[in-house]
Amino acid sequence: MGGSPEPPVTQPAVVRPDRRLGVVVLALLSAGCHGREGDILTIAGDAGGPDGGTTATDCPAGARGVLLLDRDGRLASYDPGADRLRDRASVAASVPRPDCTGAAQPGSVALAMDRQGAAWVATCEGELLKCDPDSGLCTGGWTSAALPRALHMAWAPEAAGGQALFLAVAPDPLPPFPMPAPQSTLLRFPSLTQAVAILPGWPALTGTVDRLWALFPGDPRRGSPARLAGLDPSTGRELEARDTNAVLLGTSAALLAASGGDLWTFQPFGTLTVLQRVREAGQPNDTTRAIGRRVVAVASSPCGP
Repeated sequence: MGGSPEPPVTQPAVVRPDRRLGVVVLALLSAGCHGREGDILTIAGDAGGPDGGTTATDCPAGARGVLLLDRDGRLASYDPGADRLRDRASVAASVPRPDCTGAAQPGSVALAMDRQGAAWVATCEGELLKCDPDSGLCTGGWTSAALPRALHMAWAPEAAGGQALFLAVAPDPLPPFPMPAPQSTLLRFPSLTQAVAILPGWPALTGTVDRLWALFPGDPRRGSPARLAGLDPSTGRELEARDTNAVLLGTSAALLAASGGDLWTFQPFGTLTVLQRVREAGQPNDTTRAIGRRVVAVASSPCGP
């Protein structure tokens, strides 16, 4: 990627509005957006592939923390442990409607980050872009036709030590809000000729050094809570689960990322984004926090804990 990086801006990220935040969490609602559907061109060679001089446990500086995309097209790196937000570049020139507002055929904006720190953006117009978070430059042409209407995606490891881009594609049409999708199709680059699995719900995805993680939204019809599961990326089979009983989520899937060995949920509401930590069993989760900007997509790299 070319261009000169913008000077980083580091700032406190979290807004702690006390009673207001409690109201925000209780009122969490989010609506899906819709777009077009089409065939997908496979990603070949090292175009974001597993090599690039980075091992599964060694993250370059640009791939650390959580990458955020807000509704103004700005990218930022967030370190949940230090609670710091560092502004990076804007991709608004390539992603003019990050929140899908005003799109002729609105779609879902999704974000993924590979081991080298490159940002992959699925736009609401159905394009797949590879972007440099420090210059904002993006390249397209990764799809032969528009991506499906609604998807979540993440880079995650495979058994041979490589990485692959996984997509959780919702059915078309989606059920009316706030009903969750009953199932989704798990796909992967570079082989998209058949589904990896059919998943029981439409989850947000993230990858860690040894897992593909899926956050399934709750079902208000059955009173069932959200579910967080580690998946086998080769079969979609659930390998482990984390307790989400203490995590307050809306009926639509929150966004999901990993940092510091923990999993983090992000859910936009108004001008804020509420975030919560989901730790392993026996460890207390954080109190609810909020970032003072509306985040539309998040991503983390599978190159480290």
